[in-house]
This record gives sequence, C-alpha cells and structure tokens, in this order.
Amino acid sequence: MEDSSNIKQKTQRGLLWNMLERMGVYAIQFSVTIYIARILDPHDFGLIAMLALFTQLSTIFIDSGFSRALIQKKHRTETDFSTIFFFNLAISVLIYIVLFFSAPIIADYYEEPQLVPISRILFINFIISAFNIVPMAKLSIAVDFKTRAIITTAATLFSYAAGFVMAILGCGVWTLVFLNISNTAMTTLLLIIKLRWKPILTFSKESFRQMFNYGWKLLMASIISAVSTKIYFMVIGKKFTTDDVGYYDKGERMPTFVSGSLMSVLQNVSFPIMSEMQNDDQRLNKYYRKLIRLCVFCIFPCMIGFALLAEPLTRFLLTDKWLPAVPFVQWFCISYLFMPLGSLNTNYLNAKGDSDMTLLIECIKLPIGLGILFLSLPWGVLGIVIGRAINSFIGFFVNAYFPGRMSGYTPWKQLKEMLPTIFATLCMAAAVWPIVHFLPDSYDIVKILAAPVVGGGVYYGVAALLRIDEVKDMNALISGYIKKIFNRG
Repeated sequence: MEDSSNIKQKTQRGLLWNMLERMGVYAIQFSVTIYIARILDPHDFGLIAMLALFTQLSTIFIDSGFSRALIQKKHRTETDFSTIFFFNLAISVLIYIVLFFSAPIIADYYEEPQLVPISRILFINFIISAFNIVPMAKLSIAVDFKTRAIITTAATLFSYAAGFVMAILGCGVWTLVFLNISNTAMTTLLLIIKLRWKPILTFSKESFRQMFNYGWKLLMASIISAVSTKIYFMVIGKKFTTDDVGYYDKGERMPTFVSGSLMSVLQNVSFPIMSEMQNDDQRLNKYYRKLIRLCVFCIFPCMIGFALLAEPLTRFLLTDKWLPAVPFVQWFCISYLFMPLGSLNTNYLNAKGDSDMTLLIECIKLPIGLGILFLSLPWGVLGIVIGRAINSFIGFFVNAYFPGRMSGYTPWKQLKEMLPTIFATLCMAAAVWPIVHFLPDSYDIVKILAAPVVGGGVYYGVAALLRIDEVKDMNALISGYIKKIFNRG
C-alpha cells in the first residue's frame, strides 16, 4: 500500500497536469468559440444543443460505466481491456444505426428539417469515441495526466483551428458539427500513436460479468443524470424558439469553462487515487474531506466573480446579440456552485465500490428535478434556469447524504466548513460590485481586467486572515514549484 507522501505527490502531480490540460483545452475552446459565436447566430448553436440529450445518452451507453469499472478494479488483465473495447465498439455501432434511422423523428419533434443531415453526420462521433475509452482509462489508472494533457490539448488545438477557418469560410452550423467530430478523431489518433495499445482478439464472459455487476449501476445513474439535465433542451426546444435554446446553451456553457474544468480535474484525479485507498477508511475519509474543502475554496469565488462580470464579458466578447443570455449565465453560475461537490461525493461512493448508492442518489434526484422543471415552465426560460439553481442546491444534500453517513462528513458539516469561504467570497463580491456597476459600459475592458485583480486580492487576503487551511496549502504548493524551477535553473 502506498504511503501518504506518495499519495500526496500523485495528487499534486495529477492536479497540476490535469489543470494544465483543462486550462489549455478550455482556453482554446473559449477563445475560438467566442469568435465563432460572433459570426454564427444563436439559431446555429440552438440546433446543436437540441441534440444534447441524444449525444449525452449515446456517449453514456457506449462507455456503459466500464471505464470506471476498469479504474476501480484492483487487478486488471489485457483480457479485461480487450473485452471492454469490443463491447464498447459493438454498442457504438448499434447506437449509430438506431439514431441514423431516428433522425427524421428527432427533426419532426423540433420542427427543424436541418437536423436530419446534421444529426446523421454528428452521431458518427459515437463510433470514433469508442476507440479511445480504454486508452483513456489506462492513462487514468496510471495517473498519467501529463500524457493525457498533451494529447487532448493538441487535438483541441487542431480541431478548433480548423473550425476557425470553417467559420471564416461561412460554413455555418457545420462548423460546430466538424468541431465535435474532428476533436474526437484527433484525440483517438494521438492515443493510438502514443500508447500503441492494441486489443487482443478475445472476449471474456467472466470479465464482462464482473465489471458489468459494478458498471451497470453507474450506467443507469449516468443515464438518469443525463436525462435530468439534458431534458431541458428538449423542453425548451419544443416550448420556445431555437434562439432561446441557443441563449440557454450559451448561458450554460460559459460558466462551465470555469466550473466544468475544475469539476473535471477533481473528478479525474480523485477517482483513481480514492480507488487505491478504498480499503483504508481513515486515509480515504481524510483525503475526501480535504478535496471537498479545496473544491469549495476554488469554485465559490470563481463562480460569483463570473456572475458579476457576466454582462461586460458577454458584451465585450460575444457582442450585444448575445446579451439575452446574461441572466442565464448568472443563474448558471449559482447553479454550478455545488455541482463539483456532487461529483466528489459520488466519487467517494464509486471508489468504495458502492455504485448501488450512486444509482439510488440519481433515482432520488430525478423526480425532484423534473418536478421543479415543470413547476418553473410558466415563468419562461429564465424561470427554468432559476429552477435549475434551486435543484442544484437540493441536489447537494442528496449527493452528500450517503457518503456523509459512511465517512462522518455529513452535508451539514460540509456546509459548516464552507462558512469561512462563503464569507471571504461575499467580501470579494462587495469589492467587485462597484467596479462592475458604477463604471459605464464603454469601460467593459477595464471592468474585466480590474475586477479579478481587486476581487482576487480581497478574497485571498480575507481567507488568509480567517486562516483557511487551503491558503496554506496553496502557498506551499506554489512555493514548492517555484523552488523546483530555480533549482533546475
């Protein structure tokens, strides 16, 4: 069993490389998407967003929870990897065939004939992605996030550079289709070249059965989770306009450049390490508690700061035609305060092998989310987004209940430990609000540059005065890397 210093090094190294990956990928996506959004119409983004539920569900079915089953399993063989590879490939081909012939039905539902050719081309992505699930799992098992960072960043750079050119050439919505397919294809190609992994021609029923017993519950949990979030696109696309779907999609996507990157980093790094500690409750509980605190320390000021800057950022980066998305951005920032915490809480259960509890959590959350959705419909799209924020807060308690009962770190204890960070975040907001609201719109660039500096300084200063532990950890981590740089020099 690994000692605590080795676990700490793995965590720090994994966090660093995964953060670099997310920062690189999101920086490329954010900058190019901004340019594309200035050229394309909300209608174009709305068309792609209408397929979100089908895209998400198909991706989940192709993975089927087996990548996490491979990571969680203690002793893996090439037979295990090959069995999962061939199963994923077979499922991806089957799903594509079903969706290919379902394209006219999808288009009729939304009354958008363009969706027939768009969906049939876009869904090819599922077959391509089946080739990279096992290689990505192997990198996670090895905690080799450096290789993963290089591959995903390079693939994103290539695909978005090509998308940039397509937007200039006036390819419209096909620019977004190509971005999705080329990114997956390039990632798969680079994984094949780098890992040189080839499946062996075998399929083990016993191996499949063992991992299916664990993975099917995660599969069902992921399906329910996808339905509870992506069904909003189907409802909005049916009840409102395609432009409204575009504004909703952009309102959700902008905060995910911050919240989604942090959630992805913590989830990718924590799960394989938690899985290694699954039989040592004391170390696992300590590690889990520290990750929750670190997540809160990072995500709260970022989301509140993003909400305050939503209008000047949208006006400056996307132009006035996207201003209707501003209130959606702000409420999604509130919604995403607790979403990364949910991922960490379910990671704890999955690492312990309790995938049945993960499924139970999603079964509890689904009727709550659907109930809030249909209650919020009379208040329009904004009412629906506010409902999602309320649902996210309720979901935090549901997500944290079972891991809290197992670890002793209950939702109320988690909230209690958040209080100093919440206070520091409110101080930051009080410092940023006058900058955003008292300067005229012509000073948007000043707001965008000044607010993070002032807000970040106030937040870090108040956090240091309150002696929040994460300040010490961040200082130690930064000073450690600075020393390494100077020592190498």
